[in-house]
Amino acid sequence: MIIQSYNHNYTVLRSRRTSRQSTCYECVDYQNEGTPFDVIVLQSVSDRVKEYLATLEEYPNFHEVEECFQGSHKYYVVLVPPKGRRLNEKLHLEICGLAERTRIGKALMEHIILRNMPLYFLLEGLKKEHVWIDDSLDIHLQYELKDIENYEKATMTELGRRLDAWMKLLFPRECKSKNCTQLKEFRDFLKKGQFQSYMEVYDGYLLVYKHFMEMTEEEEEAQLPRWTHLVRESLEKIYQHYHILLGAALLLLLAGLLAGFIHYKQKEHEPMEEGFTYIGTVKIQKGEGAEESD
Repeated sequence: MIIQSYNHNYTVLRSRRTSRQSTCYECVDYQNEGTPFDVIVLQSVSDRVKEYLATLEEYPNFHEVEECFQGSHKYYVVLVPPKGRRLNEKLHLEICGLAERTRIGKALMEHIILRNMPLYFLLEGLKKEHVWIDDSLDIHLQYELKDIENYEKATMTELGRRLDAWMKLLFPRECKSKNCTQLKEFRDFLKKGQFQSYMEVYDGYLLVYKHFMEMTEEEEEAQLPRWTHLVRESLEKIYQHYHILLGAALLLLLAGLLAGFIHYKQKEHEPMEEGFTYIGTVKIQKGEGAEESD
C-alpha cells in the first residue's frame, strides 16, 4: 500500500498500531533515499485540530512532524520515527551509573529546550514508552496522537508530573535517600507545576546535574588506591618547591639529546677509510685479499 501526499509517496511496510480513532503505519519514502517515516491516519478529526496542526509551522526547531494533509475522508500526520531504543528499557536492562543517568537527564531537558515544541506534543512524547535514546545519549520522542482532540487540556502541571515520573525512573535510589537536597527540591518544584516556561525547568535540573556530577567525581577519586593519592601529592609538592630546578634539568637533558643527535649526523657523513672498499660487511684492501669486517 502507498500513501500519497502532494510531494511524497509513502510505501507502507507494516501497521504498528490500530485503534478506533487512528492507525499508525511504518513507512518508507523511496523517492527520498528510503527515509523511514511513521504515518498516523486519523479516522476523523475536527477543524480546530486541523488548525492546531497547521500552527506547527510556527515552531521552527520542532522537526518531528514532516507534514499533515487531508486524504479521502481521513487525515494524515507524517512523523519522523525515533532512533535507538526506549529509555525505560535501557534503565531496566542495563547497569547505568550515576554519571550516565545524570547526563541522560540533562539530554532530556536539553531536548525540551532546543525543540521548544507545543505543550501537547511534549506531554505525548514524555510518556514512559515514548522516550527513546541512541548510542550518543541523544533523546528522541515518539508520538501516537490518540487523544489529539484534547490538545487544549495540556497543562504545565501535567508536564511537571511527567518529568517527576522520569526523575523517579532515572534516580530511584537517590529519590529514596534523604541526603540529596537538590533532587528533592527539584521534584517539589515539578510537583507544584507553577513554572511558566521550559527554561525554568531546565535551570532547576542544572542544580541537580552539577551536584550529581560533583558526587561522581568525588566517588571516582575515593575509589583510587591510596598509594596513587600519595604519589600525586608527593609530585605536586616536589613541583611546587623545585619547579625551577626541574625546568633547568629538563633544558639540560634536551641540550644533551640535541648535541648527541648532531654528533651522530656528523659521523654519518664522515668519509670512509682511504684504500679500502666495502661490499656488505666485507672490507677489501686494494691489492690484497678480502677480510670480514667486525
